[in-house]
Amino acid sequence: MAAVLTAVGLVVPAAQAAGSSDTVGAPAWAVPNESVNESPELLAEGVGRRESAEIVVVTADDRGLHVDTVPADGHNAAVDTISEAQTRSGVVSVGVDQPVEAFGDPLEGQQWALQTMRTPTAWNTTRGNGVVVAVVDSGVDGSHPDLQGALVAGKNTRTERGDYSSPATDADGHGTHVAGIIAARSGNGLGISGVAPQAKVMPIKALDADGTGFMSDVMEGIIWATDKGAGVINVSLGGHDATFADSAVSYALSRGVVVVAAAGNDGSAQPMYPAALPGVLAVAAVDQDGQPAGYSNYGDSWVDVAAPGTDIVSTTPGARYATWTGTSMATPQVAGVAALIRSASPSADAAAVIGSTAYDAGVPGHDRAFGTGVVDASAAVARVAPTPQQPAPAQPVQPKDPVLRTQSVKIPTSVAVRKSKSLPTRTQEGTPIRTWKVISRRKCSVVSRAGAARVVGKRAGVCSLTAAAPAAAGLAAYNGTLRLRVVRR
Repeated sequence: MAAVLTAVGLVVPAAQAAGSSDTVGAPAWAVPNESVNESPELLAEGVGRRESAEIVVVTADDRGLHVDTVPADGHNAAVDTISEAQTRSGVVSVGVDQPVEAFGDPLEGQQWALQTMRTPTAWNTTRGNGVVVAVVDSGVDGSHPDLQGALVAGKNTRTERGDYSSPATDADGHGTHVAGIIAARSGNGLGISGVAPQAKVMPIKALDADGTGFMSDVMEGIIWATDKGAGVINVSLGGHDATFADSAVSYALSRGVVVVAAAGNDGSAQPMYPAALPGVLAVAAVDQDGQPAGYSNYGDSWVDVAAPGTDIVSTTPGARYATWTGTSMATPQVAGVAALIRSASPSADAAAVIGSTAYDAGVPGHDRAFGTGVVDASAAVARVAPTPQQPAPAQPVQPKDPVLRTQSVKIPTSVAVRKSKSLPTRTQEGTPIRTWKVISRRKCSVVSRAGAARVVGKRAGVCSLTAAAPAAAGLAAYNGTLRLRVVRR
């Protein structure tokens, strides 16, 4: 796959070491990373002897940055392809293309995030007018009534995979949900309001109809959006091993674009990309009580801020609305705040402002669950465009009644791919479990029949589920996230 984009670039000799004297003065996105000199065997170690793969080759020249994918059939072919790619003129990075997936699933709830981030107060100053936010996702349904007039021209980066659909359509729904969180129109008597209801959305279709795709298509989308004038890029998706995407991100950052990405829904410290790349604003999720969401990834060194991600209502295709949960939903909250900042002060370092004005909700200072804290739209906008109307910062959320005992749920530790295991019908304390829902929909599913539920393994990895049970005498209601491992046997 190749994408030629017009930009001012620099010709970089093949296979030169990052930081060498030949790259002095070169923009960061044109400087080769470690993969250019890494052992091809090491880069291809995840490709089996008979497994097909695509090798991503990123090059820079005087026209800009280019992403190519080269098919390789089996491990040896992957090694040979990588070895050849490392010698190409202008090579910046090389790697095996990685799958990515969206981070969000349907749940029930209400729109509460705007109040948590004190967004309505920020609207006294700006509503995002003049800022374009690119949504690199599954497309955006431009016909949704609450997104009328919100979209600018976008791009489908999946055409070489046989997908010729318009970026203004969305078969999965994920991208439309994200776009509504950012820029659903306010004052129209419909549905909801986005965080930046006067901003524009640039739809970049990089995911297919089931919310999955490849990092190379995401990279092309980031580059295209940068060249077409996006001020903020929202990436509510990710993969586990895609450091080769750093050139596309660096390209966007070098042109002053704010790149915001989801931390992931594994409930672990596993870095997700592009969120974990330098310069990207990595977003974790919090729930309605201001506490770290159990599904949200965390990390001491790479998570930057947190934002509301649980039970977020937004637009979905077909003029509908739905409530979804995930770091996918937390990320556009932050992208919307970045748009507000850029609208109020176009030259502001929005990422730095967001991080420095976030409400410190955890231990003092930066911590692994919240980063620097929960994003505060009012404080962020006031930092770049002070107004006398700003109220005092919100107070910490008080814990729930400590007299009530908590409930617990015990589930199997693992399930095999294409196999199922029973899920409990009651909490450990005996309260009936009302609902089971899946967060990691690519890893597992839940089947309910006659009041009994079973979890079915779909793909190896960590499966995250949520369970809900009502309050009972002396017991608090249970709303928890649980995890089990899906294994191959």
